[in-house]
Amino acid sequence: MLATPLSGLPNPLRKASVAEYEYQEFSAGSDSVEVRVIPGNDATKGDPFILWDDIQDAFPNAFRLQCGQRAVSFMVDTNGNRLIPLRVGYLPGAIIQVIMCRASSLPAPSSPPPPPPRHIILSDNDDEEEDEDDDDGSQSDNYDWVTVIPSQELIRRDSLLSNGDLSGEAARKSAIHMYESFLKAIHDGQIAQANLICNEFREHFSQSQDLQHQILEMQQNMLVLQQQTLDRLAIIHTQVHAILVQNYELHDYPIPRLFIILPKEGGSWDVNNQSPDMFRLHFLCECGDHTKSIQSSKVPHHIHLAKHEGYDIESPAEFFRRYGSYALSLLQMLKYGVSVGGFVVPALSISRDTASADSDILHGVNQAIEYLEYLSSIGQLAPLTMGAGQPRNVDQLRTMEGADVRRLRAFLKHEESNKVLGNLYRIVRKEGHVKWVCLDHYRETYSSVIVMDLFDVCSFNRGTFDEVLGCAEVTLISPALANQFYKVLDKAKFVLELKVILKWDVSASDLKTLRDMILRSNIACFDLTCAASSSDILNRSKKSDPLWQIMMAPKMQSFILRDYTGFFSKVSIPAVKNNLRVIKISERVDWKKDGEKLIELLEKCPQMHELCLSSTEVEEAYRAIKQINYDTRMLEKLVLDGGDTNGLQARFEHGVPVAIDFDTSDASSHLLKDLRVLSSLHLRPGLHTRTDIDLKWLAGIISRNAHLTKLIIQCDASDFLRLHIAVKEILNEERSSNLHTLKLYAARNQLTVMNLQGNTSVELELLSMNIGRDVMETLVRVYGSRITRIKIEGDILMQMLRDSVISQGQSLTLKDMEIRGSTLRPNMLHSLRLVLGQCASTLTQLSIMLDLRWDGSEQNCEMADFVVDFASKWTRIMINESETAAWAIALNQRGFITPPGLLCKLQSPKAEGALVHNLWFRGYNS
Repeated sequence: MLATPLSGLPNPLRKASVAEYEYQEFSAGSDSVEVRVIPGNDATKGDPFILWDDIQDAFPNAFRLQCGQRAVSFMVDTNGNRLIPLRVGYLPGAIIQVIMCRASSLPAPSSPPPPPPRHIILSDNDDEEEDEDDDDGSQSDNYDWVTVIPSQELIRRDSLLSNGDLSGEAARKSAIHMYESFLKAIHDGQIAQANLICNEFREHFSQSQDLQHQILEMQQNMLVLQQQTLDRLAIIHTQVHAILVQNYELHDYPIPRLFIILPKEGGSWDVNNQSPDMFRLHFLCECGDHTKSIQSSKVPHHIHLAKHEGYDIESPAEFFRRYGSYALSLLQMLKYGVSVGGFVVPALSISRDTASADSDILHGVNQAIEYLEYLSSIGQLAPLTMGAGQPRNVDQLRTMEGADVRRLRAFLKHEESNKVLGNLYRIVRKEGHVKWVCLDHYRETYSSVIVMDLFDVCSFNRGTFDEVLGCAEVTLISPALANQFYKVLDKAKFVLELKVILKWDVSASDLKTLRDMILRSNIACFDLTCAASSSDILNRSKKSDPLWQIMMAPKMQSFILRDYTGFFSKVSIPAVKNNLRVIKISERVDWKKDGEKLIELLEKCPQMHELCLSSTEVEEAYRAIKQINYDTRMLEKLVLDGGDTNGLQARFEHGVPVAIDFDTSDASSHLLKDLRVLSSLHLRPGLHTRTDIDLKWLAGIISRNAHLTKLIIQCDASDFLRLHIAVKEILNEERSSNLHTLKLYAARNQLTVMNLQGNTSVELELLSMNIGRDVMETLVRVYGSRITRIKIEGDILMQMLRDSVISQGQSLTLKDMEIRGSTLRPNMLHSLRLVLGQCASTLTQLSIMLDLRWDGSEQNCEMADFVVDFASKWTRIMINESETAAWAIALNQRGFITPPGLLCKLQSPKAEGALVHNLWFRGYNS
């Protein structure tokens, strides 16, 4: 949102009287100055004004003027030409903002690339040959501003000056025309054109005696504007240089990083009604030297707009605050042009020779720049640095957008996660750096024949290939098919991620073949599922060596291994320093035997962000890994799976744990005594035996962990009410606690409280009937109207619902009901109809198990009638396979034509067990 509503701003076009006001107030930042208003004359049709020279005397670095969101223009004559000397109209009662040239606000970096030359020349770097390594920013001296002078403008100026020396009124008009052409060129970013005009101006008018005063004034203004523009371009170049030479690897770069904003099409641009909702986000293609092919091609290789309609922006005010400065730098890059680090961006220009599409883009770029500069002037853009104040050097600027770019997707409206952003394709250079390019430049880089071959081989092996992201996934059932796939993959250097399932017991030889293929490729993310052969006796002690060599390959950033045994115990090679960001291993590490090997590996992973393991000793593994992370400070997420006994998920910031989800069946765990950053705790002391929760012990955990938000406890259903009351009492004493969610469960019975401070968010699920009648009666009496899921077996629960809820006038909020038909007697169906009628508006899942033989009896017929009465509510009807046909006929005869998929075969009932803790390998979900 803008700081000042448009309706509250003064009208810059309103006429004023000098008799009422004699001074106009101007402000820049915290400085405010009143400047003398000059009475109107014939040239201004009596309108009072302020001279631009007087304004610049007060604000030497003044660049332009603005009143609220409105740009304040210089006064013009009847022909639309600016009056000389320059002046602006008087705006009584308004405070005019002076937009300063920001050259002085950004101190020179300690080691920036050299600024552009004072006299910028036309440059074309397309034919220059550079070392391929230049793209990494190591040679940042090779750059120029790339500009274009419209040929029609040159012809027009030549015609004005072709008749020799000019004098009198003709000379004055010619000088004014050239001066205005110079101002327009400066505004449009045509630096070379502005330089040429300035030189011609000096050459043709410096000796004019009649207009010497005005000529000198115009020359002085032109030189000042030239210097201001060059200083401004130096700042822009520093910022753009820092952005373009920044290299990202696959793990850090899930979406395109270069983007701008442009006004939406279809609406007229009104500077008085600018709004964040008027813009869309557009991505840029990162083509350059790295997309040029050996074969000749007419496809230009300079950064350009992606062929996409753009994206509406979610939460535009926050978007502009976070990304506005970044987008402004890239907009200025497009406007002025630049060549740096293997990237070329020609300057946009408007002329009779320019395509209308380019003209539209330039208009949109200028409008977007104008709006972002306004937001910057009122402090609504975050600075293009990591910390407060200005950047001290270029290195600080280079890291300015890293994490924010990865969060960009959240700001895009109507963005489908399965579609590529901006119709761009992900490619990787041989150094492992990722770029996002359009389809034309993708085809320039990779052969379409190889792409089709990979599509075919993936499809044949029950897999897929995502060309946009470079992700392949296959299931290989034999070594022969694997070798065929590897041959195609050898040519497919565009594959960046590979997920493979090997459906045979792999030998060391099979793994070596796989290793050789991976090392020849550009694969950076590898996900392998396979089982090790137990018959490979000769290589038993080193059978995992090829997998370790894959994992520690220089390009590898993510390594996932599932179902393989012996990864840590059957390896003979030492760990070496690598570039891994993610490691996920499903095999349980025997910590006492192989923990040292894991620690050795982690010490060689200085860039590790995420680690997921299964371990026999979760607490010991956590302490050891935490200690290593104090030194590297890179690990952000740690998941340790201890199987059915315990587990832990921790989030780190700068090497320090800040949030931990802990799952344990050991009430005496030392971690429970030591931890102070728990965010979620899952206690299962009753996993093996019935154990009462010590309330004083529980209060201590809550007290020590102020950021604990979720508490899950496995306990007997008879403890639901006691623990619910106890936790609320603890919170009444611990006012600083953030605990808001409590979940108590026993088998399939569960009590969930989403807001412990209130009573409206309590839900009870009764899906297991192996609890005492008195316990069930208490739960129904206290929580009856809060029951959301129930299983009807017999008449006990039905009777309780009728007596404790319906008869008391309370409403039901049931969402899910399971009914077992064989336990229902005819007289129960009436009560069941009452219950279903009460919760008709909230019920979303209704299933019945018809586990009785159809014999046409009265009980069967009443059950069939009951099913038909609620035909529109059923989501699943389960019938014994041998009785399916008979029941279907009975229901059809009563007018219920069962839709496909509603009837299903009755499955053998599964044992009712406890909620099992889930971590990464089982889909972690607290």
